[in-house]
Amino acid sequence: MEEQITQTKTLTLQPVTEADYVEVVDLINAATRSFVGHNIVTLNEFATDLNTLDLNPAKDTCVVRVTDGEPLAYADFWAGAEPHVRMFGFVRIHPQHKGEGVGTAITGWLESRAAQELTTAPDGLRVTLGMRAYGVQSNAQAFLDSCGYKHVRSNYRMTIELDGSIPEPVFPAGIVLHTIQPDEADLRRALQAEQEAFLDHYGAIPEPFETYFQRRKNMLLHDETVDLSACFMALDGEQVAGADFNAISLADDQETGWVGSLSVRRPWRKQGLGLALLRNAFREMHQRGRKRVGLFVDAESLTGALGLYQLAGMHVQYETRYFEKELQPGKDIANIG
Repeated sequence: MEEQITQTKTLTLQPVTEADYVEVVDLINAATRSFVGHNIVTLNEFATDLNTLDLNPAKDTCVVRVTDGEPLAYADFWAGAEPHVRMFGFVRIHPQHKGEGVGTAITGWLESRAAQELTTAPDGLRVTLGMRAYGVQSNAQAFLDSCGYKHVRSNYRMTIELDGSIPEPVFPAGIVLHTIQPDEADLRRALQAEQEAFLDHYGAIPEPFETYFQRRKNMLLHDETVDLSACFMALDGEQVAGADFNAISLADDQETGWVGSLSVRRPWRKQGLGLALLRNAFREMHQRGRKRVGLFVDAESLTGALGLYQLAGMHVQYETRYFEKELQPGKDIANIG
């Protein structure tokens, strides 16, 4: 356990334990609701994530409290895809405890954890630590800027209301839609196509497929909101042209479906396949009684995804901003366009 003394109180920083889960989930959702009006995680999802993602809760999570008091903030750290040169921090501070030195304490913990990982980073490669803030979080953005972080990218959360007038998806000639089965073979085919397509996304880092596959498979098979019967591959003969993985709810919101990922490989782009997969997902969610569908998109998507989603009738609900701090200068192996 670590202690930090601020101007007003003594804070304790320690890894999350199972006994903390309920309070931490309540904190995460309260902080998120204060900015965007909805929850982002359930208790089961939080527990599952800690046990299936590439992190060690004992060293990669932090709960900030006043001694023996309620949690004031939570953070977790992910070293990113190998060779761990693009690291990420997730932070939530309880809305009733802003401006009390909590942000400084939790950011200091994240940077200390990143510094530990930095000792194993390959020489000559650029290493960064990134964090996100909602577009309306002006104070958080100013704080990150004062700590040396720079706003380098934005994402939009987009939604569409499902009113029954969704056009029939029109697939390119020769494309056959296939429901992804919960078996090794289907998941490998779909995720191999996804990884290849996503290498064209901002920030993507090449990594061995087996590493990518195991991480994504664990996430998909253990996420209670993902139903593979609502996930699809677009096949051109024996080749996977594209795929989408969808969730049938979003946290505790049973009225919203979610497009977790939609990928089209290069040879099949600009032929209407992405639009067809998206409209198929909309119709699938409508048939399941969902009132809307949402997703996140890079605001400056290198593959033109933003324009595709607008064409499909989706609208921007809010913005999230990605802030990055350089920890080690060098060659950037991430795709930055």
